[in-house]
Amino acid sequence: MYEWENAPEWAQYAATSSNGKAIWYELKPKIAAGISGGKLSAAWVDFNKGRRAACEGRIHVPWKNSLEKRPEKSNITHNGDDITEDNE
Repeated sequence: MYEWENAPEWAQYAATSSNGKAIWYELKPKIAAGISGGKLSAAWVDFNKGRRAACEGRIHVPWKNSLEKRPEKSNITHNGDDITEDNE
């Protein structure tokens, strides 16, 4: 869903806010609710105060379902026409 190849090295999670803006998170955020402008609202919040940065573009999924953990790095390498897997 997110373009992890463009993520900062430290980013381990990504989530999209209710206004459609995507954010990289160093630490896993949680959904928190509160009152803003006299209205009940909810958002992704990092209570651990890790680093975060804006992602480029917008993700078109319901924001509550947008949390994604950085995928594990693949050990598969491409050599010409052959694909081999490094099991070390």
